[in-house]
Amino acid sequence: MKVKMRYVGSNGDEVVFWGRKAPFQYGRSNLFDLDQEYRSTGGRITGISRSIREIGLTVFMRGGSLAERDRFLDIISYDARELKPGKLWVGQSYISCFFLSYEVSEALKYESQAVYECTLVTDQPYWVRSKRYTLTGGSGEIAGTLDYPRDYPYDYVRHSDNMDQIANPFPTAAKVNIAFAGPATEPYLRIGQNRYQVHRSVERGQLLLVRGFGPKQEIVIRHSDGTETSALSDGERSAGAYIFATVPPGRHTAAWGGNNAIEVELFEERSAPAWAAM
Repeated sequence: MKVKMRYVGSNGDEVVFWGRKAPFQYGRSNLFDLDQEYRSTGGRITGISRSIREIGLTVFMRGGSLAERDRFLDIISYDARELKPGKLWVGQSYISCFFLSYEVSEALKYESQAVYECTLVTDQPYWVRSKRYTLTGGSGEIAGTLDYPRDYPYDYVRHSDNMDQIANPFPTAAKVNIAFAGPATEPYLRIGQNRYQVHRSVERGQLLLVRGFGPKQEIVIRHSDGTETSALSDGERSAGAYIFATVPPGRHTAAWGGNNAIEVELFEERSAPAWAAM
């Protein structure tokens, strides 16, 4: 079974490891292996977790060039130098990681060929898939628009008086990122039984970003020049209104106020890439 694999660096540059015309192809790897640890007390397992993980990956260059070799090294070196992980994509799943090292052979024999025995490392040892929705206001006109990077496919949800359905298609509760477009005052979004609200105003051209998924939970205002200001303390944290609540599996009613666009992205964290999404 041949699957689609590529590495996207933190600056957006990518190396593709599949396809007839691609100079790089992947070979052996343990990336599909399950690697977990357990904790025990008194002879009983009290928890199962994952820690920093190393991944082995063989990469073949066939029909490439010296420039392709340099580009490969430049992409993976940039991430390590900036300490910003890239994403190794396998089908529709990705893992955030660094290329830690590689051993290269055949590089001196042929300009167009090389074999790289690579070691990747990650401190976020889970594979991620996401589902994105864009909600629009009940007036039918979007007073604010979302200038927000779209790395994955997303759905436009049919609106009806600012109420509709959002589905978590994954088997476990999903972490959620929400983007409110300004202008808005104390914007909120209710999904199922939970209300996500930030007690802060945003102006036209600004975005209020709730990041429930990622290395750390954040609430920020993104200004028109791209800079961000923290609004972490302004998120609602009460019973039935927790700003970083996960979304249970299944379909849920979504309700929101105002006429501006709201973008919602749900995230699944898996122990291995999803085979059905290769």
